[in-house]
Amino acid sequence: MKPAPCLAHWLLLASALPMAGCAKPADTPQRTITNEQGCAMRHHDGPQDPFKTPPPLMDTCLGPYTLRIPANYFGDQMGPNFDGSFGLYLEYPTLEPFAPGERSHLSLDVATRTVNIGYSYLDRMDTHEYLRRQHTPDPGEEENPEERLDDRIQGEPAYGLTPYYADLPKFMQYYREKGYRESAPVMQAEHHEDWYVKRNEKGEIETLIKCTSREVTQSGVAYVEGKLVRSKEDALPVCKHFFIIPELKLVVDIRYVRFALPDWKRIEDRARIAVHQFMLEQPVTAGK
Repeated sequence: MKPAPCLAHWLLLASALPMAGCAKPADTPQRTITNEQGCAMRHHDGPQDPFKTPPPLMDTCLGPYTLRIPANYFGDQMGPNFDGSFGLYLEYPTLEPFAPGERSHLSLDVATRTVNIGYSYLDRMDTHEYLRRQHTPDPGEEENPEERLDDRIQGEPAYGLTPYYADLPKFMQYYREKGYRESAPVMQAEHHEDWYVKRNEKGEIETLIKCTSREVTQSGVAYVEGKLVRSKEDALPVCKHFFIIPELKLVVDIRYVRFALPDWKRIEDRARIAVHQFMLEQPVTAGK
């Protein structure tokens, strides 16, 4: 089976979001770097200040596309990772950026209300095939009911999605037959996920969201003074949200608390718009 995500790991790897028109280019020394797809970006050398206001504009590459993004959109609010990879980190429920410097000493509450948006450019794989692999068994896992839509419990539409709930008795029986003990993590509801899908007019899955099983009833969050924070409940259910932008050959992987699932469409639209918002030159044509 695919390993369950480590919640603390992805929650504590999170960044933010103001308007490009309010920001200035970073004033540290810079040089131009070109990647293998021909994307040219300015690389800023030297230390960056995450508290700088307005936040400086930082270049990054997404395949052949150059994006220029205010620094506080990034995880450390200073810029993309050393290898050029990046994510956008927005505050839920506003889906606006965190204030400059707010993530420099990341608290659990800030991490809890973070929507972490990751982008990948696929130059050697069809985007639809990538998404298909997220809801079909890996080699050697073909008999695992957890990895197949047909072995899940299809529910009534919810939030504009079709749910395929975890059939926990079936899943756990499978693991018992594999020799797992009753104390193993796979025998606990919080280890399993419900799947939610949206299909296009051809019946193809174009959005896939995997969330902690509905059998985990705690939300793990609360509102305090208008801000979403970590509650005192033990569990913190989360979601992994996948969708594709075929015309740009992009796949998008978003992480957030399950409490935000009703807003999945608004989150997906924000992630899609952000790519075009920060892209320096819009592509005239793009393969699929």
